[in-house]
Amino acid sequence: MARIEDWQMKQRCWNNGIILYPKPIQKGMKSDVVIELEIRGQIKTGKEVYKQDKKGQEAISNKMKELYLELYFSQKHKFKPKEFIWDFQKKCYISKE
Repeated sequence: MARIEDWQMKQRCWNNGIILYPKPIQKGMKSDVVIELEIRGQIKTGKEVYKQDKKGQEAISNKMKELYLELYFSQKHKFKPKEFIWDFQKKCYISKE
């Protein structure tokens, strides 16, 4: 079985309404961040706080890679065929064509 690349896992997650992004805790340039997970319109906020320095950015990047990997394998049985993608604004699946 061929190994799926990391970017392919992320793309399949995004196409099926699963996205991770850093969210600032406070307003300001050097605010600490947490990871926010959106699954088909439902938002969950993480509890781990990451600093906005080199070490913190590496940590959050590694954690997001790890989470995408875990989400891909735990959710792939729910994924729609590749002809459909999740529209985050309309909060529904749409056809690619």
